[in-house]
Amino acid sequence: AALAAGCGSDSTFQVKGTIAGAKNGTLYLQKEEEGHYLNVDSLEMGKNGKFEFTGDATEPQMYYLAFGKAAPVLSFFAESGTITIDARIDSLQKAKVKAGREQELYDEFLSYIRDFSGKKDKVYLDILRSSAVDGDKDSIEVYRSMYQSLERRQAQFVANFVLTHSDSRVAPLMAHTFLNQGYSPLLDSLVKSMSPEVADSKYGREFAGFVSAAKNTLVGMSAPDFELKK
Repeated sequence: AALAAGCGSDSTFQVKGTIAGAKNGTLYLQKEEEGHYLNVDSLEMGKNGKFEFTGDATEPQMYYLAFGKAAPVLSFFAESGTITIDARIDSLQKAKVKAGREQELYDEFLSYIRDFSGKKDKVYLDILRSSAVDGDKDSIEVYRSMYQSLERRQAQFVANFVLTHSDSRVAPLMAHTFLNQGYSPLLDSLVKSMSPEVADSKYGREFAGFVSAAKNTLVGMSAPDFELKK
């Protein structure tokens, strides 16, 4: 990492910041390859919670911070330049990440997804309550219909977000993450909508590969019903 920084590579990034409340321990910088988290670098954190890593990203790519062998606790889009993270250990979802355009789009996307998740969690609890011994059985189908409607609306949002931001690496990554329930011809439309640069990126190739495999192997499965809106 030090050598990369010294060479002044256009792909070099520096991520630094504070995780307030974090105790002494090992913090890892990670990236994902073929479904596995790979440790890129590590450091021993002090009581002040400050950290700093230097890494290399030949294209904007998701990187992660993790403590020890635990699952990653923070994610961010790494691209050349400086990335700053301000977080608290007891509210990591509210971490403030200052980076490039990809991170801004990622944050915007997540704010909507969290809203959908909150609504779906509430309806799911209503389903569980109605399914209980003393629950209102007549309401179960109503709540199930509400949940399915939220699923469709979320799929609609993701698809339109991908279409609108087809020149961003965030688009294929989010499509692959949230539209992976099965094949729909509209997934081909999303693949074709991506700019040549994004289509040839890590996440563009992975999403196109998923769509191709889903089309040929996921027999009998279908993605949530949604439409694209330009």
